Formats: sequence, structure tokens, C-alpha cells
Amino acid sequence: MMENVQVGSPQVANGVVPVPPPLPGPTTSYNQLKDGSPLRGYSCVSTATKDLWENLSDSGFINTDYDGIIYGHANILGIASPTMRGILKQSKCHGRWRSLSIHGVPPNAVKIFIRFLYSSCFEKVDMEDYVLHQLVLSHVFVVRRLKRECKCSLEEGLHTMPYPNR
Repeated sequence: MMENVQVGSPQVANGVVPVPPPLPGPTTSYNQLKDGSPLRGYSCVSTATKDLWENLSDSGFINTDYDGIIYGHANILGIASPTMRGILKQSKCHGRWRSLSIHGVPPNAVKIFIRFLYSSCFEKVDMEDYVLHQLVLSHVFVVRRLKRECKCSLEEGLHTMPYPNR
């Protein structure tokens, strides 16, 4: 889950945001020697699944105007936007953290954009307030579905505007 959290906050210091899923410990239910004793250190989770979990836990953060920071999972953001994936791959790592900066739009617009990347949906009021910012972000980061939604929202707004008196 993403939150607007400042660097140096207790959440960051305590390692709360974001938390990768724990790897499963040794299991004994299916993995026993013939004498019934547990096979030590064995996990029923495949290596591929463990690698997937490890990669998913690569975290990222987005710097916004006014020193805002939005946290997310680098791989999820990269799947949603190929442009973002390329930027995150080239960014310097801060431990397991990768970062990118989005400036020139309000931090709330960036937060709404990131929420869309995770969920593919948005609140109507958010679109009304930030439609132009979302259009720019969707164009820059190649998020076609959001771009279509923004265009439809803008066209709909133009159709409902009253004509000026002539």
C-alpha cells in the first residue's frame, strides 16, 4: 500500500513502507524422510516463486514537488508503465530502493496517477480536479488507458459546457 510519507518519518525508520511478503519457513507437512522425521531447511515454495517475491519487494519512491515522496513497488510501477520501468532500471539504488522524480504537477496529481497504476481506476472528483495533469502524466509515462479516460473526460466536459451568450 502506498502512502505519502516523508523521509525520516517513523514509518520509514521502522521499515513499514512498503513491506515485502515474508518468505515461508521450512515446512514439514509434505517433506518428511521415510522415518517420519522432518526434512530440515526444506521449503515447498519453488525457487521461481521465491525469486518472484524477491523481485516484487524491490521498492521505489517518487519524488514530487514540495519535497513530497510517494512509495510504491518498482516492479508494479514498471509493469504499468514501460517508460517508468526504464527510468527505474537506470536510477541509482538507495539500498533496495529505486527512485524517480516527477515535477511540474501537483503532488496530489502524482498520487492519483500512481493509484491508477496500481488499480486501473480513479475517483470521479479526482479526475475532475486533475484531468489535465493526468493527461500529461499518462502521455509522458505511456499509460494508454488513462490517456483515453482523460480524453473522454475532457470531451464530456466540453459537451456539457453551456454556450456563451452571443
